[in-house]
Amino acid sequence: RSEAQLQQDEEEESSCRSCLGRVDVAWRSPSYAAGNMNIIGGIEGETNREGATLNECAGELASLLTALGLSHVEVWVAEEDERAAEHLRQLYEKAPPVGVTLIVTCTTSAVATFARLHSNKFRERTVRIVHFGGALVQAEMVEGLPTGNLQLRPDPGAQNNRLDMDSATELYCEAQRLSVPMTILSRHVAKACCVPTALFDQLRQHGGKVGRSLYNMQAKLMQELFTRACSSDIEVRRGLPQRCDKEWFAKTFCKGAVLSDADEVWSALESINLYNPLALLAALPGVEERYFAVNHLTFRSATHKLIGLSAERGCGVQPKRLGDLRSLIYHSLFYG
Repeated sequence: RSEAQLQQDEEEESSCRSCLGRVDVAWRSPSYAAGNMNIIGGIEGETNREGATLNECAGELASLLTALGLSHVEVWVAEEDERAAEHLRQLYEKAPPVGVTLIVTCTTSAVATFARLHSNKFRERTVRIVHFGGALVQAEMVEGLPTGNLQLRPDPGAQNNRLDMDSATELYCEAQRLSVPMTILSRHVAKACCVPTALFDQLRQHGGKVGRSLYNMQAKLMQELFTRACSSDIEVRRGLPQRCDKEWFAKTFCKGAVLSDADEVWSALESINLYNPLALLAALPGVEERYFAVNHLTFRSATHKLIGLSAERGCGVQPKRLGDLRSLIYHSLFYG
């Protein structure tokens, strides 16, 4: 792919991720209640919320977990990778003997640091990593010569990877060197499983306090993105590329309908991509093989799973299961 294509992929995914909010929290309660997942903790290390601090975001997350009956789940804040790695070490110490499924839905710098500083614990206690980023399959090279084996490299077109390619490369190398299995989802999966904004309207009306919180978060983030796209002020745009202007917003999210005011944004939207809920789904036993189209790659003694390898090779969801997967998302958000 050309650099222009990579840039466009990054911009589109970045804009969608800025609308992500805390949708993942709503998935934790039904998964936990069903006995499929024991959530032991989370680390808040990044925020793309305008004017929001990490402590504020962590506080909102803790409040939602409490509302979902998961007040025992620890939420930690870490601005530095070393501090995040130490939090991970402590969480690993508290984990049950069966091990840890490590879900990574942001940049990999903290996890890569943990793998480097605590490699034995990372190798022995990690059942697998679920990473929303994207990967490429390439020939393994040793001293410039191919070994005949294939291995994974982070896809530079994925937003989470591009934000810190060095850390993404380090994590992928360490996981494969230590034979820690990875399940890697790409943005193609999120695009295929987008949900209508009407879903959040229903959550606001019938989802109680948590539903209203999720709706308000999504609506606010989309309004902020529109404001950034319309502005020429560098500080207001906060890193949004210049090509992402008002017309781009209309084409990407509103089917070409050009808006004049941020208050009009939500009513003009049709759908939103989900990332964290899909990563949580992929972490549940049996779900990935039932709904996703999985490509397997064995390197050394670990088998890694790729979901949504490329746009040309499918979206990562079994064609006959796409409707069922969407129904599962809706049902889990509303009923658990």
